Parts: sequence; structure tokens; C-alpha cells
Amino acid sequence: MSIDRMVSLLYMSTDGLWGTTLGIAATFVALFVIFGAFLNTTGAGKVFIDLAFIVGGRFRGGPAKVAVISSALMGSVNGSPVANVSSTGQFTIPLMKKVGYKPKVAASVEAVASTGGSIMPPIMGAGAFVMAELTGIPYAEIVIAAVIPALLFYLSVFLFVDFEAGKQKLKGLPKSQLPVFKETFWKGIHLYAGLTTLIYLLVFKQVSPMFAAFWSIILLIATYMIVYFKSADWKFFVRALEQGAKSMLLVTMACATAGLVVGVINLTGIGVTLTTLMVNLGQNHLILTLLVTMVACIIMGMGLPPTASYIVLGVLTAPALVSLGVGVLYAHMFVYYFACLAPITPPVALASYTGAGIAGSNPLRTSFTSARIGLVAFLIPYMFIFGPELLAQGSVGDVSLAIFMGLIGVTLLAAAITGWFKRDLTWYERFISLTSSIFLIYSGIVTDAIGLGLMILFLALVFFTRKGNRENNSTELEMTS
Repeated sequence: MSIDRMVSLLYMSTDGLWGTTLGIAATFVALFVIFGAFLNTTGAGKVFIDLAFIVGGRFRGGPAKVAVISSALMGSVNGSPVANVSSTGQFTIPLMKKVGYKPKVAASVEAVASTGGSIMPPIMGAGAFVMAELTGIPYAEIVIAAVIPALLFYLSVFLFVDFEAGKQKLKGLPKSQLPVFKETFWKGIHLYAGLTTLIYLLVFKQVSPMFAAFWSIILLIATYMIVYFKSADWKFFVRALEQGAKSMLLVTMACATAGLVVGVINLTGIGVTLTTLMVNLGQNHLILTLLVTMVACIIMGMGLPPTASYIVLGVLTAPALVSLGVGVLYAHMFVYYFACLAPITPPVALASYTGAGIAGSNPLRTSFTSARIGLVAFLIPYMFIFGPELLAQGSVGDVSLAIFMGLIGVTLLAAAITGWFKRDLTWYERFISLTSSIFLIYSGIVTDAIGLGLMILFLALVFFTRKGNRENNSTELEMTS
């Protein structure tokens, strides 16, 4: 193919720059970015943080729990982990440090919670709409499939900050410093109107994403104008459009670049070659191909926003998994998860580095701490490949059992990561807890039985021994000396 022919196809046809990826950015993504901008300019950040304080602020490690809750709410809408850390982190990270969390832990908690917003339904940082467009799977089915993994992820982060607070003997905030629920609730009435309308139209009415986003914006603006008719700053409308336009610049450039990459792949047929190469690298073994896919997703995600990264990777890597018998939904969800995890994966972990800048901690150490806190997010994609119940696929009984085992599994995983569960854990107790959690998260009768057996052993060690052999030995040494 000549250069003139390639340039013509890439820049003057719908196979390159003006293809599906830019079309997605100009339609689905643009409206949801504008919706997020209207949320921000009408006070969503303050309301979400205040609500998070009301829910978790009074408990031990309260500010860290506030970071988890508020970042989940904001991150799902804006879809940018770095932007989310920059906004909510300015408030939550100093508070976490103030109550006693180490700077690197405070930065990591905010980075992980903000990154998880991209996998949190119903919006998933616009990723759900892109996946629906690429796969042809209905949006509602994708959102339902994403619920259980997202909740398990945030539960694991929430438990981490709780156990870490217990380990460090940290306390929550006094009631006098917490917002009043009634006042906070009414301040956000326009936000609830917009968000509930969006969810209702998308999930229950199953209308097009653009229709749902448009009417959600209209209702949000109308409710805000009615509630704050006398006190509102009417320039909010212009500020929201300006903020949305600025946010769309980065998204548009990333999607346009992704369109060129996808165009080259389609024109040269390199996609088929790469699929064959990936399968060969994995030696036709699914687990090895999954590992190769994971590495490719993380590397690509280091330089692109999650949505743009997924667009390229969905074309490049998902077909390799499908060719080995993985379902289309599972393959694309696997790719999307790891495209979203790049911002907390060392050595280039942009969300962690942003948090480290706010906290004043070492960026590289913060990125490794972030990966440790977000460990369950790196495990879950493998689990739903081999156990589709985690994606709500299967009978009600099977899905319910998977949820129950997953809840126990992430609790044990948080205990293993922090080294605390009612008391400090010894190294072998942490190992038993970690092993048990992996077996329980991995769906299956045999794995569940092994996991439950190890869990019983772990609980017996925790509740029927005092502090473990290591601490007893150190006490004996002190007495002899």
C-alpha cells in the first residue's frame, strides 16, 4: 500500500481519524463529560465529600473512608483517576495525614479509590458505553456484570483503611466536626435528580446513552435553578460548558490518536497477526495469554486515559482471548480492568504520583503501596474469567454463593495486606489469610471448600492464641536479657 493511499484512508475516510473512536468521543463521551462538568460546577464534589463524612467520618480512620466513598462517587462520573486525585485528594489526603496515616498510605488510598471509579457502575467513566459500542452487548448487561467486581474492589479498599486504622490505633473525627445530614442532603437535591434520572433511563428504560445523558443534564439544571433560584450564581452554566470543553480536549486527542492506531491495525491486517502472536506467546494456554494481555494493557494504559486505552486494546488483545474460548463480555471486561489499573501500577503510576505530590511522599514507594492496596483489582479479572458468577452470569444461587465467598475473601485479603485482624498477625497467619482469600474469591466447589478450611484455621489462630509465636519469642528474649 502506498503512502498516499494510507494517508487518504486514515485522514479522509471513516477507517482512521474519523472512525468509530472519535465518533464515540463526540457522542457518548462528550455528553457524559458535560454531565460531569455540570455536577462539579453545581457542588457535587462538596456534597459527595460531606455525605461520605456523614457515612464514615465518625469511625476509626474516618478521613480514609471518606476518600474511598467520595472518590468512588466522583470517579465513576469523570473517569479520570489523575483529575479525581487532584480534586478530592486536596481535601482528603491532608485529613488522613492529620489523623495519623502515613503520607504514602494516605496518597495511595486516594489514588486507588480514584482509579476504581473507572470500573464503578453505572457510568464507569464512559467505559461501559464504549464497551457496548465495540461488542454489541447491551449497556444494561455490561453494567449489571460490572457491579459485583466493583463492590468487591471498594470493599477491599474500605477494609484496608479500617484494618490499618485498627493497627495504628487511629480514631475517627468527633461529631462536632461532621456535617449535618439534613442540610447536606438538601444541598444535593439537584444532583440526586440528575443521577437517578440517568440510572433510571439507562438501566430500566434502556434508552440510548445520549438520550439519557441529555435529559439528565436538563433535569439537573432545572432542579438546580428551582432550588437555588435566589442564591445561585447564574454563571455556573457557562463555567460548566467551559469545564466540559476543556476536559473534552484531552479525551478527543486521545481518542483521535487511538482511531489512527485502530485504522492502521485494520488497514494492514496486523490485528490478526498480533492475535496469533499473543496466542503463540501464551503457547495456546489461556493463563499465559491472560498474563501477556495484562502486561500489554498496563503498558498501553501508562500513556493513555483508560477509555482511549481500552479502545485500542479492545481491538488488539480481546480477539486473542476470544479465540481461546473466552466469552466476548469476559474478554473485554478483562481488558478494560487492566487498562484502568495502569494509573496505580508501578513504575509509571500517574494517579499514585499525583497523590504523592499532594502528600509529600516518595512517588515510587507510593506507587508500590497503591498496587498493594489495590491487589484485589488485579486478581478479580482472572477470577471472573474462570468463574463467570462474579459477572452475575449464572443462576441466582450460584451468583449469591460467589458474592458471599467473595465478601469473605476480600476481608481475609485485607487482613493479609495490613497484617492486622483484631490484633497484629504473624507472618504465617498472613500467609494463611492470603491463601484462603484467593481460594474463596476463585469460584468453585473445591476452591471454596479449601478456602473455608483455611479460613477456619486462620480464625482459630487469631482468636485462640494470644499474639503469635513471634511476639511471644520476643517477650521471652526481653525477659532473659
